[in-house]
Amino acid sequence: MKKQILCAAVLALTLTASGAAVCMADSAAASSEEGAESTLVEAESDETPAEADSSPDFDAMKWSDFAISVDGDVLQFPMLYADFEALGYEPEDDVTITLQPMQYSWFYYKKGDHRISATITNFANNTIPANECVVCGITIDSYYWPVDEGEILLPQGIVRGSSAREDVEAAYGEPSDVYEGEMYTKLTYETDIYEDLQLEFDIESGLLTDIDIRRIAEPEDYDAGEVSTEVPARVSAYQNPAELSSTLGDFEIRIQDAVYTIPAPVSAFLANGWEINPTNSEEFIPAKSSAWVTLQKGGKNFRSLAKNFEDNAVTIDNGWITAIDTGLQSLSVDAELAGGVTIGMSSEDFEQLLKDTGVEYELDAEDESFHYYNFAKKDWNKYIQVTTYHNGDTYPEDTVLTIEVINSELNEEDPSEVESADENAA
Repeated sequence: MKKQILCAAVLALTLTASGAAVCMADSAAASSEEGAESTLVEAESDETPAEADSSPDFDAMKWSDFAISVDGDVLQFPMLYADFEALGYEPEDDVTITLQPMQYSWFYYKKGDHRISATITNFANNTIPANECVVCGITIDSYYWPVDEGEILLPQGIVRGSSAREDVEAAYGEPSDVYEGEMYTKLTYETDIYEDLQLEFDIESGLLTDIDIRRIAEPEDYDAGEVSTEVPARVSAYQNPAELSSTLGDFEIRIQDAVYTIPAPVSAFLANGWEINPTNSEEFIPAKSSAWVTLQKGGKNFRSLAKNFEDNAVTIDNGWITAIDTGLQSLSVDAELAGGVTIGMSSEDFEQLLKDTGVEYELDAEDESFHYYNFAKKDWNKYIQVTTYHNGDTYPEDTVLTIEVINSELNEEDPSEVESADENAA
């Protein structure tokens, strides 16, 4: 299963034959203060769905209600997996595989002689099997479900195999997007990101053949599960280094009188006198996800994403600080980087240190005032950056201005931690 980070502004979807999962966890953490509300209008699993042609609810619906009638059964998305399964859809893929919070995946199902794919999303706080998650949409493809078989209806009188493009546009209005190819025309109607209806029309017949309907939104009154208050074993095992490493490139930093290896548990900072600011911090972190935490000590404070490497949700104090930025533009405290780099040291001494140690680095010196040195870099979430200041009177010239340490991976010597890190990077 291929997993990708899904950002609010950039969509990268990868589909494989057995389904592909997409992770929204980090982008959800970054925008957790915005919030989102969604609606679920679906019968309980022990009730019989109303007939499509006689249901006043379905007859009154619009396309933006994300409902579809399939052989008399009305499905409205999002819907609980149990309600979807109760309609007779049998999985062809392994639906016991787990999804992390805010991940979704595609799975194939059969009903009689017909085949569809369903989009399943985990809105829970913990990593759970796909068959305990939420069904957020289905795709009906004429290759797997012939157009002349069954009765498939959309709101406002749209019938698969009978309705043409002009019928849909008369009922639904102008689409958000139109694709006109050699084999088919596709209309897309959307209300928001991850909420859309895609309709394909055969070029020769001009009739509706394929339907892709999805609304990836958390159901109303959804039970997201418990948050563990136990201290994870790897958090308990963490110990601050006794002294700062002398090796430039080690992910260690001294802040005031304590040395930390990044990532470091939030609790390690609390043990050294820092406190969580509850008004600017999340209370817990979903499994394999991140959440914001603000730490304060005296008149100093800093905000960082705390990461959870566990398969269950944890309280914010059991998350890991993965990035810390110190210096005159950020957390202005007495700080020192492994290898002897300090805030305020001359840029000449710092550059000489780079030469003496032979550390490979990337230098961005396009800005006249700020020069950025990146080293010990593995990828976008693991590197050290030292910024020096030149040509100005805002800060002391030709000195180290800031030190930033970013590392979202745990110690790779621990097999359990390697597995967790690999799962997040996959």
